[in-house]
Amino acid sequence: SWISSSNLLASWLFDGTYVDTTFAYNLTASNSPVFVPNGYLNQAVSFTASANQELTTSYILLRNTSFTVSVWLYPTGFPNVKDHSIFILCPANVPNGCLHIIIRIIGTDAKLYLGFNYNDCHGNTTILINKMIHAACVFNITTREQSIYLNGLPDGINIPTSPLLVFMGNAIIGNNPTFVPLEGTNVFQGYIDKLTVSRRPKSAYEILEEATLAARFPFDNTTILVDFGPNAVSANASSYSILTNGHSLQAIGFNGSMSYFQTWGFTQFIQKWSSTNGRNLYVNNIVVDSQPSTTTFAASGITPNYVTLANSLLGSGSCGVVAINSNNSFIGGVDDFRIYSRELSATDTPNSKSQSSPIIVCHGDLITREADVIVVCSSSEYLFESICQAGGDPVSASYKQQNSRNPNAPIIIVESAGKIASKTIYFLPWKANPDESILRKSIENFVSLALEKAIEQKYRSIVFPAIGCGGFGCSIQLIGRTMIETVYSKLKTYQMSVSFVIQPNKKHIYDEFKEHVDALKLPSASSIELRKIAADFGKGVIEVEMGDITTQTVDVIVGSTSSGILREIILKAAGKESQLAYEIERRNHPNYILIEIPAGSLQCKKIFFVKWGPNDNEEILQQSLIDLINIVVQNVISHKFTSIAFPAIGCGKNACSLDIVVKTMVREMKKHLIQRKLSWKVKFVVNTNQENVYGEFCKQVLKTEDGFYQRPCYQLPATWEKSAEDKIRFTLSTKMHEYKSIASNFDQTMKGKYTDIIKIERIQNERGYLQYLVHSKDFLKRLKVDTEKRLYHGCPEQAANAIIVEGFNRSYAGEHGTLYGFGVYFSSDAAYSHGYTKSNANDERCMFLARVLIGETTQGNHKMKTRPPGFDSTTDGNHIFVTYHDAQALAEYLITYK
Repeated sequence: SWISSSNLLASWLFDGTYVDTTFAYNLTASNSPVFVPNGYLNQAVSFTASANQELTTSYILLRNTSFTVSVWLYPTGFPNVKDHSIFILCPANVPNGCLHIIIRIIGTDAKLYLGFNYNDCHGNTTILINKMIHAACVFNITTREQSIYLNGLPDGINIPTSPLLVFMGNAIIGNNPTFVPLEGTNVFQGYIDKLTVSRRPKSAYEILEEATLAARFPFDNTTILVDFGPNAVSANASSYSILTNGHSLQAIGFNGSMSYFQTWGFTQFIQKWSSTNGRNLYVNNIVVDSQPSTTTFAASGITPNYVTLANSLLGSGSCGVVAINSNNSFIGGVDDFRIYSRELSATDTPNSKSQSSPIIVCHGDLITREADVIVVCSSSEYLFESICQAGGDPVSASYKQQNSRNPNAPIIIVESAGKIASKTIYFLPWKANPDESILRKSIENFVSLALEKAIEQKYRSIVFPAIGCGGFGCSIQLIGRTMIETVYSKLKTYQMSVSFVIQPNKKHIYDEFKEHVDALKLPSASSIELRKIAADFGKGVIEVEMGDITTQTVDVIVGSTSSGILREIILKAAGKESQLAYEIERRNHPNYILIEIPAGSLQCKKIFFVKWGPNDNEEILQQSLIDLINIVVQNVISHKFTSIAFPAIGCGKNACSLDIVVKTMVREMKKHLIQRKLSWKVKFVVNTNQENVYGEFCKQVLKTEDGFYQRPCYQLPATWEKSAEDKIRFTLSTKMHEYKSIASNFDQTMKGKYTDIIKIERIQNERGYLQYLVHSKDFLKRLKVDTEKRLYHGCPEQAANAIIVEGFNRSYAGEHGTLYGFGVYFSSDAAYSHGYTKSNANDERCMFLARVLIGETTQGNHKMKTRPPGFDSTTDGNHIFVTYHDAQALAEYLITYK
């Protein structure tokens, strides 16, 4: 029930069988691995490294796609010199053509390892033997990011990386016969349980729940004994009732001394009470009682343990050691019972006054759901007829009257009547389409139109059905993801309760929608680090920021009439004075091009609302954006203002061409700043959930070949050579002063460690240089002092080739150890960096001379995953410096030597 069948490629439970639960990838055993009773849940498969055991199935398609592999592991030893294989798809030892998920011995420590053979990522936590752990390895093809999770928590990351390119070969569990081991075998030593492969990148929240949520019982109607957690544990109940007034839908009711609910099968989780905080009782998110951390309880690993509600059942073997209130039975209702194998924080504990998510997925009936609005797909015969029948003649007559008056109306609004519990009904037409892009767009329009109308009418709750999941034959995964993500993007800017009501017998649809809701539970806006880049154009500057348009401190905030949601957000934040002024201006000037109103509560001087609308014709769209920028610029000049903030107009529900919208807006602003010689600050503010939009704005602002980029804004180094080719490596002549200076400094700290400098190359990566320069300017502005140093970084030749193109990104974090922090290491001592180089086939080594922004630095230690607050880097206090930002260092020269 936990993993949607539309995303799941394979799942092996290892409960006495090698059958895949999807029946697509059944396993064949070699050299007799055995089943043992002490798995995470029920049985597991046991491997002995010396016996060269493995489980094999056919090729699983993971080429050029996102994926997640998760598994429960119980290592009983690390007898191999290097690798202990978990899941392998590796027909040949070629770059990016070999997936290996393993436990690798790094130094003296065992670490979880995700590798594509060249693009690799390892965890930071040392894995111990004789302990059950949850491991997950994720690749996201959109962000090109490899991630490792251990026991639900992030443990390693590699950004960016190439996708997996393997296109053939068997998938293997427990062994890697392709790689010749240094000594012994590559076979796993211990137990493997519940291994799943999914063709999508699971979110951090999903993985945390999968690793720590032992069981969850919502106690809803016909599913009262069904575990909705990741483990599908068994349950039983006696003398209970179903209550209709649960915290969410129904609840289980206990009536007396014979009433109880019991679930079992817990062999490994529920291992102990918190050794730090003891036992705590929360009521409505407040601690009402605590006990010290003296009581411990360990699951046996073999014998299943029981958890019982409402009755202690003494004598039945379920509560023989610690009985809580053993002489009395609970009478009343219980709803949404969950068991976790981790200590929950206060923020994890739900408060009855504040739900954790404004998006609710539940079983039920649209007719009886209490809300301001229910949404009905008028193209669905069954749903349409059910609603009309329940609403009676008033609903049917009102719908027919409006439909006959305007049969092409995008939405028909009818007041509820009869048995319908909501206040209002929205009827919207919708058609399925076999083309996924058209289908996705139609679903986005359906949801957006209903939400925007509800916002316009000041409603606070709305209920949707799962459109297209019945007889239309559409992809439930696509529909669920699109509907949830569309709602989620709207709720970033408007508070409303949104529910998806699924028929009780459609559990697979419920699972799919619930999975997408869980995947979108991200950190709050306050915990997201502000992201911003800036670049100079003429006398002005253009900034791109992830943030809130209503919090900008500028002269003018710009809004567009095409987005009702954006207009509502700005006016709501501005207050009643601005709202009234807008309505007056709109009525008095119905043919306006631009409405100018006072700022009200916003931190600006004026608000401009520009009349603009999207268009499917790309030429018309482009011209409309040129006109929009021109209108804003003219009005800003007339007011003698000098700063503007634009939202990402046209990049939301309008779904215009992102390339055209962003490129046109940025290019036009560059043109005005340069040609008019304007000393302005122009900001493009992008919502925090629009990562792709933010990236496109950054790309266009930093673009150098659009005809409006001025070299003087970012003066390239005088030593750089021009090249008609797309060339970034230039070998220096030994006669050049540039060469002699670098060679002399290198020689001073490398005496006795090298025999000859083969060549010194200048790296002319203009994109990387511009990003570094923007970062450098920010450091100088903030710190009032130049903290740049020229430092060395040694690495293998393959890594050097990647750094030249991609820069010192965070995928290199940890390559030089983690003694002073988990970042990228540099040193003023070339001899130290020499220790991290490797000889190539010609016995040549390579080392970078890099420009590094040290900023505020502090003593580092191995526990630092990132820089401490208030600092930019960490250090050993002598010659080593560790950076944590991709643009904080620039590869300037590559020294090749013997």
